[in-house]
Amino acid sequence: MGVDQVLQVEMVLPNGYHVKFGPTEWEDASADGFAVPRTRVVSGVCRSNSDEHDEEKWIWGACPDDFDIDFGDLWFAVRGGGGGTWGVVTSVSLQLHDILPYNLFKISLSEECSAIFPTYVGFVATHFTKPSLLNVTTERSLACSSPNFPPLFACYGEVDVKRTWTNFLELNNATNYAACLEHVVDSSSDEAAKSFPESEINDDGRFPGKVPDAPAPSTGPTPPGFANVLVPQSWIDESEESIDTLLEYSDGLPYYSFGVATYSFSDQANSLPQTA
Repeated sequence: MGVDQVLQVEMVLPNGYHVKFGPTEWEDASADGFAVPRTRVVSGVCRSNSDEHDEEKWIWGACPDDFDIDFGDLWFAVRGGGGGTWGVVTSVSLQLHDILPYNLFKISLSEECSAIFPTYVGFVATHFTKPSLLNVTTERSLACSSPNFPPLFACYGEVDVKRTWTNFLELNNATNYAACLEHVVDSSSDEAAKSFPESEINDDGRFPGKVPDAPAPSTGPTPPGFANVLVPQSWIDESEESIDTLLEYSDGLPYYSFGVATYSFSDQANSLPQTA
């Protein structure tokens, strides 16, 4: 989740202080199933020369005695722990990662492939929630994601989605639909995009060179009768019928945006549930 790629936040608080803060002490949390360290201490500094406009001349130091704000609480708040009244964020430092090969697949919505779409839904669900059934490792599964619409399947790293798809079709006696899963982006090609954002960049229009906000923001609430729910992997593992239940109550394809281990990439200093 993007919130857990944040290393430091700089913001102006309602009391007028210009601060920057982030974790400064951690502890290993791998024994509890977490892939990133647990944040133990969050520290911050205040800018003392608020009238200076030249950023290179800003002076950061200890906050005044009457500052009376817990940076640990503020770290929790600005990363999803409440509303947006904590201040104005002016800068964010993010964790960067090595560039990996990028591949994008798409299930065809043509009339010829329409009959295989329910099978594709099951394939995606199995790949993300029970990858071992497809002889896919958890690491390879977590390297992929899939939105609820359009029916795309994006992966980073060395993965063989087409072969896995074909094997799944063999189990369902439907190998004649193998070509319905199209390989639309292969970053090994010199002309291809190297990441999902790059593949989505506008070439023209109102904001050329920028990634569009899709779907566009909405001011309305979630439609009546619908809710966005993070489904714990532990619940999936309880029963062989869990995947069927998940698909039954989903509006079309579920949104597999975080793989199946969102919680494990949390530093446990935010509002994410602390269970698998």
